[in-house]
Amino acid sequence: MNVVNEFLKRGFLVSPDVIDIIKDKNIDDITSKLGSADIVLTKNLYNYITRGPSVKIISEYKKDTSPKRITYFLDFYNNRLNVLRNILKEKVEFKDTTSINKLNYGSEATIIGMVRDIRENGFKIEDSTGSVFCITSEKVLEDEVLGLKGKVEKDGFLVNKIYYPDISLNKKVNLTKDDAFVLFTEKLNKTPSHEYSYIFTFETNRGILRDLKTEVVTTGNEVNYPNIYTPTEPFLVDIKGVKIFVLKIKWIEDLKKKLNENDPKKIITTLLRKRHFYPFEFISGDPYLLKDVPDIVFVSGLGEHFFLNYKGVSIVSVEGERGFIVNLKDREYKEASD
Repeated sequence: MNVVNEFLKRGFLVSPDVIDIIKDKNIDDITSKLGSADIVLTKNLYNYITRGPSVKIISEYKKDTSPKRITYFLDFYNNRLNVLRNILKEKVEFKDTTSINKLNYGSEATIIGMVRDIRENGFKIEDSTGSVFCITSEKVLEDEVLGLKGKVEKDGFLVNKIYYPDISLNKKVNLTKDDAFVLFTEKLNKTPSHEYSYIFTFETNRGILRDLKTEVVTTGNEVNYPNIYTPTEPFLVDIKGVKIFVLKIKWIEDLKKKLNENDPKKIITTLLRKRHFYPFEFISGDPYLLKDVPDIVFVSGLGEHFFLNYKGVSIVSVEGERGFIVNLKDREYKEASD
């Protein structure tokens, strides 16, 4: 069989470096995967159309509108408390903690609980055994989980130090074995002029998606293309062992007020320390709780375009059509020129 002639009959040219690879393959099966813009079948194009998917969706937000009983809400907050308490108890400082109902006047103690009833001079914290008012000037968020060291005084628990679930300094930095260039951008309004291994975007259109010859992770588009993934944010995906958490922050003004902070970089790193991006709102499934630490956080809505590393986690914040190109092999990055 003359491979070149068979492809010419179907309206395609074949690059010399791919002829030996495809000579025993089903030509109709290969050409069925080519688009109208594909004139020459190159080795890279062949590898792309025949490879299996490398994007794995670990978790995504699933809206639950079913009626909720009181026990559901109790289980919801207990689950959050247990997850973050276990993370805190891995720290050396929390090997010996005291239940709130066993606090004794005048004694020093270490406690873990969930924040309730924030006031000007502190907040109430509760665990499964009870609650106590904590005296501190530190800004905290409703329903977040904290570890506290302090002393039981007449007016409450006088806080000496606050600990957050945070990310361990010993976190493994996961990288891909080979180069994997990812374009991160909030809005993809035109077909990129460069080739990328993957594209992550919050907003694009069907016309662009139809012509792209790469794997694309996007939101807001229900399409039936094998290379396009449309999970509902917030979501967590895995690319060859690198985990990427994707979210769009719609409550930035609330965060600025509650944290008394306007710097987007400080806001996002503070939320990572808390291991929760939206603790003060009830959302079924608690999708903004970081049970597993991602390798990359891809975010929009912070109002600033930046790339930042925090304890082994790369934070990619995008606004508009600007973007970053990140190599998953070494986490090196640069501004996108498209």
